[in-house]
Amino acid sequence: MGKKDYGGAALIGAVFFILYISHLSKGYVFEGLARAMPIELGMFRGLFNGNHLIYGFAGSCFHGLLGFFGWTGLAVVSLQIMDSLLGAAGAAVFFLALRRLGGGRAEAAAWACVLGLSLGYWSWSVDAQDYIFSTFLLCLNFAFLSSGAASGRLSPWAAAAFHALAVLGHVVNAVFVSAPLWFLYRVHGPRWRPAAARYAAGLAGLLLLAYGSVLLLIVRPASWTAALDWLWGSAAAGGGKLGWHGRPSLESLRLWAGMTVNIFASLAPAALAARLACVACFALAAFRFKNIRGFQKTTAVACLLWLAAYALVFTSWEPNTMVYRVSDLVPLTALLFLASRTLPKRGLGAALGTAFAILLGTVNFRMEIRPRALASNNRHLRHMGLVKDNTAPGDWVAGEGGADELYIPYFAQRRPLAIGFYSGRRDQLRKRIDSLKASGQEVFVTSTVLRSETWAEFFKSYDLLPKASDPDGYTLYTVK
Repeated sequence: MGKKDYGGAALIGAVFFILYISHLSKGYVFEGLARAMPIELGMFRGLFNGNHLIYGFAGSCFHGLLGFFGWTGLAVVSLQIMDSLLGAAGAAVFFLALRRLGGGRAEAAAWACVLGLSLGYWSWSVDAQDYIFSTFLLCLNFAFLSSGAASGRLSPWAAAAFHALAVLGHVVNAVFVSAPLWFLYRVHGPRWRPAAARYAAGLAGLLLLAYGSVLLLIVRPASWTAALDWLWGSAAAGGGKLGWHGRPSLESLRLWAGMTVNIFASLAPAALAARLACVACFALAAFRFKNIRGFQKTTAVACLLWLAAYALVFTSWEPNTMVYRVSDLVPLTALLFLASRTLPKRGLGAALGTAFAILLGTVNFRMEIRPRALASNNRHLRHMGLVKDNTAPGDWVAGEGGADELYIPYFAQRRPLAIGFYSGRRDQLRKRIDSLKASGQEVFVTSTVLRSETWAEFFKSYDLLPKASDPDGYTLYTVK
């Protein structure tokens, strides 16, 4: 590769960064706000999550860097900007990897655009969550390993370092192990076992050092049970146990297969052509797979092993949740690229990739990305404006569970009275509200809470005075 390749990668990265940052999501999902809240509050320990160890810390550093240059926006937006940068960088790295695999500049650029414009990759390049961070780190792994296959040289210590970094991005990336081992086997031949042993030792050592340091120096759990709960993160069932979100079944396999298409193209009815094109590309890849040769075949098999390893987890763990499948786009797109290179007529691979990218970009932008970029489409965000305008700092607001638990303190900048916390303990909620009122503090409740028969019955014992409403019928009541 020469200067033109790096220049092309820089151009691809710049174009995608401009595209992503100009349409940041206004959806503000719970997980993104949960990642941003410790940054806003300066909670250093809260930056480190057992599932994704370094994302919060990286986001805090990036937020601080933006602040150094005068940025005064919310941390959740800083995380979105960082993810846009990472998504764009991932597309650029993927372009370089495809060039190293023998693709021409035009076809490498086309298939890099397929990755960058796919629904899952695009959606989480404009939102504040860990998944594009994790995917970017896997892109680096893919570029390093495929380059090693092309050159016939692959350092097991470097492979261990790249893989460890991906695991620190998200712990599920531990299952990526099958791909590096395959590359080491193909590159080192009869001497692959010592190389694999060095890789395994390096990976285990780096992960133990990283997790051990954070546990002992930062998290400092009170017990082994607490340590396991921290390590499991959102998967913790409590008491140091792992709570598995699903089970293997034919239905879960069907959902997983459907999501394999959905991570490329929207499920909106108008996106049918894009989904059919996706299925056609998969069929082409399956049909042409046998024609892939040499180090490209090594990479293709590695992609299949990569997909199979993650499928062992996600065919049962929430198979219909898109975020967990975003990183699958890297090996899937690489397989489509490698299969397209076997087409008999020169230039067909570039043409196919270009057409597919244009179709995905058009459909996904119109059906998914553009609507999410409009604040007016986020009813929770609209409601927070009404809450903030009609309450005072220090007031308490009872909202529905889920989004309101973070939207009320984050966007309305008011104290949340988390109703869900008092489910089955209404007497404690009554004591809490009465105590706040007795101390002269104002308490409000929203109409979303009162839609529940349980809470509507509870609040009948109070005088509820309408304070403000919006055209949606969302109403804020003063609790007297």
